[in-house]
Amino acid sequence: MKLHAILIFSISYMSLGPLWKKKDYSVSPGSRLVHEMEFDAKNKNIVLFGGRLFSGGKSSETWIWEKDQWEEMTVEGPMARDGHSLTFCENGSNVVLFGGSGNGELFNDTWIWNGRKWMSKDVSGPEKRWGHAAVSFDGKILLFGGKGDDKFWGDTWEWNGSEWKQVSQTGPLPRYGPRMGTYKGKVILYGGRDHSGNWFRDTWEWDGGSWRELIQPESERPGTSAAHFMVTSDTDILLIGGILKGTSFPETWSWNGENWIREEDKLPFQLDFGASAYDKNRAEIIITGNSGSASKMETWVRKSN
Repeated sequence: MKLHAILIFSISYMSLGPLWKKKDYSVSPGSRLVHEMEFDAKNKNIVLFGGRLFSGGKSSETWIWEKDQWEEMTVEGPMARDGHSLTFCENGSNVVLFGGSGNGELFNDTWIWNGRKWMSKDVSGPEKRWGHAAVSFDGKILLFGGKGDDKFWGDTWEWNGSEWKQVSQTGPLPRYGPRMGTYKGKVILYGGRDHSGNWFRDTWEWDGGSWRELIQPESERPGTSAAHFMVTSDTDILLIGGILKGTSFPETWSWNGENWIREEDKLPFQLDFGASAYDKNRAEIIITGNSGSASKMETWVRKSN
């Protein structure tokens, strides 16, 4: 967002829930927000790129999470940024980075991570933006929305492994900060924020050709948010954390195909504008963030249900 005119990011501790475990390590990425992570299914590890540094500026670092340890990859690649997308594409078996916000400029560049190095792709595609959502779907990557220099986007694009193709101009209203996941052959989109600063609480489904809104009573939906995580595990979509009326909240919701269901177990912290990924090899959800003043980014793990 995957974002994002972002001013709020916090972790405050509560009683530790039984599902989440904090990992200890000697080396890690420095404190940051609005970075991105993705599971590299070919190399069976998690890739982290970029983010807005608490020490100032933005990052162009690439890190790998493997065997419960972080390792920085000393490689050249995309310029420093946040609000980009980082998504695995089965067609090509690689991780694809698109767009984001650098130090004073927006991007619409496409980069490929093959597990060892970054390669720039000279292709046309979506216009410059940050805070868009992207997800692996049907062997390709589906991308929606985002914020441009002077407009908000509500378009939908596919990356097929070699090029971008616009597949829809209708669907959810233009926004930045939504999240997408997949459930039983469909893409589910939730949340985001519009040009007037209004927060969305709507759920949309993409069937491969068009969007449709899924209606649920307002009292039974997750809080309004543009800072949540959406993680697709082997069996579920989980919506984790976010912002409710300007305040971070530690809720976790799961999607059953028709409705969002609030989980009893909460996060052991409040977290927004961090990053998440699902390690399919180890069946673990990984989330990262920091406590504001901490110089060491925190990593938390939950086994998939």
